[in-house]
Formats: sequence, structure tokens, C-alpha cells
Amino acid sequence: MTAALTGICLWIVFGRGEQDYFKFFYLLLLPVVWASARFGVAGAVLSSLVTQLGLIAAAQLALRHDLTVFQLQVLMAASTMTALLVGVLIDERARAAAELRGTLRFAAAGQMAAALAHELGQPLTALNNYAHACRTLTASGSLDPLQRQRLAEIMQSIATEAQRAGDVVKRLRDFFKSGATSLQLVPAQAMALEAVAAHSQFAERLGVTIDTDIAPELPPVWVDPLQMAVLLRNLIANAIESASGATGERRVLVHASLDRGRLLLAVHDSGPGVESARLHTLFDALPSGKPGGLGVGLSLCRAIVDAHGGKLWAEAGPGGRFFVLLPTDDNESRAPEHAS
Repeated sequence: MTAALTGICLWIVFGRGEQDYFKFFYLLLLPVVWASARFGVAGAVLSSLVTQLGLIAAAQLALRHDLTVFQLQVLMAASTMTALLVGVLIDERARAAAELRGTLRFAAAGQMAAALAHELGQPLTALNNYAHACRTLTASGSLDPLQRQRLAEIMQSIATEAQRAGDVVKRLRDFFKSGATSLQLVPAQAMALEAVAAHSQFAERLGVTIDTDIAPELPPVWVDPLQMAVLLRNLIANAIESASGATGERRVLVHASLDRGRLLLAVHDSGPGVESARLHTLFDALPSGKPGGLGVGLSLCRAIVDAHGGKLWAEAGPGGRFFVLLPTDDNESRAPEHAS
């Protein structure tokens, strides 16, 4: 196609009167530009070769009067330089695109690793505490029935936490790999109360009071239970830590209600709140200001809410205010559609 297009352009240039030679020389740039844009440097070299061979043949066969060698060389140089410039730009763009794809893969892997490290911290800490309790009980020598029962409960807790850690790894791996969510019909009230109960000891240790304002008879929601637990755990834990630094009342309120047919979850705390300047970067994966923090908690929360078709936002001002809006579904017969 390049050779055919070059031949057509040469015929247009040299197939007319001698006085019109220079009027249509720019047409010879069309095949070299097209080949360079299509095939990069390789296309530039080959199209330039075809063009120069065509020019030599046309100069020998078509010309009857003066067309200097310098004029032909300038035309060939202009055509060749144009082809090489376009070819190099196309190859550089392809190389940059390949590097970008590789960078995005590394970024996704890094985000996944950070999220795993962030979410596995709590179950691994619990496993360590349970193991220490087992060592304490066994170090006391012979165990009475009450101690044996307590030891059995601790071992069951170890198995539960280990299973939860494994579920976190698997579900987050699937989430970052394909954005997949395993949706189940979950009662909204039970989901909120379970998240609050999971943080009761943490709040008590920091001297923070957790209150709930959950509307009765909330409809069930189609969510991934593990991912929703990660979301609420991040929001509530952040609220507790923020409220623990308050000089006055240390309080966290977890609110759940319906807002125009959708589930509205709100987490308020009596901490210093969020500054207006931070709102536009609050949910980005930035370095955390907390000791030992990885800066991926709120970024992960936003990704989870987006995957569920919901909305996550915060409001500036005194006292932290975070809101989650999720679609609800009262019709259980639609479960197969959502599950698919």
C-alpha cells in the first residue's frame, strides 16, 4: 500500500507539465507519514527507501529539462527527515505506553500489598494475644476444668481469626485483581451493630464512648460482607482514634437510616474533624499521619464503596463526619441476578 500510494503521488508530481513539478512535491510526504505513523521507525525507513527509489526513477524517465541534483537531494532529505521524526515519535509513544502498563501493574501490586498489610494487622494481633493467653494457661501446670474450657475457647478464637485472615487475603486479592465482589443479602441493622461491637473493647481502652442511632426495620442490602466489614472497621477505628485526642467529650456516633430508598451510614466523632483543604485528597492513597499508618485505609474504603455502586464522602468542620450511601434491595427474589 505504501509503494502504491508513493507511485500515485509520483505520477501526480511528474506526470504534469514541467512548470508544475514543484507545486505538488508536498504530496510525496503523505505515504511516508502514513507508513511512519502505522509502523514506526521501520515504516519510516522502508517508505523513505521506496520514495527515494521512485524519485530517482522519475528523475531519469520523466524529466526533459533541468532539475538539479541539489533540488532532488533537498526533496529526499525533507521526506526522509519527516518520516524518521514521525517514526521515532510513534515508537516512543509505544514504549511509554508499555512502561505505563508495567507501572500500573506495579502500582496495583503495591496497593494490594499495602491493603493486605493494613487489614491483616488486627487478626494477626489477635492471634498473638490468644497465643500468649494459651502460654499463660499452660504454664500454670495442671489445668482445672474451667481453665481447660477457657483454653478450648481461646483455641477456637485462634482458628476463627486465622480463617478471617485467610478470607481477607483471598477476597482482597480477588478485589484488586478483577474488582470482583461476592454479594450477599445482609441485614443492614445487623451489619452496623456487628461493626460497632467489634470496636467496643478498642473504644473502651481509649476512653471513647460509642453510641448508635440505627433506624428500625432497615431493608437488607446486597454487599460483600467481608469488604463491608473492612469499610466500617476503617471508618469506626479512625473515628475512635480521632475522638480519643479530644480535650472534652470523647464520643463516636454510628448512624444508619434510609435516605430516598438508599442506606445511609454515617460515622461522627468528637475529634478535631477534617480541614476543608484536605477534602479533595482525603481518600487518596497518601502517606499516613498516624504512627505506623500506611495511608491506604480511606483509599481502600472508597474503592470498596465504588465497587458496590455507592458513594463515600466526608464533611469539613469541627468533629469528623463520614458518610456512606449504598443501594438497597427489598426483593429477595433478585438474589440470583445480583449474585451473577
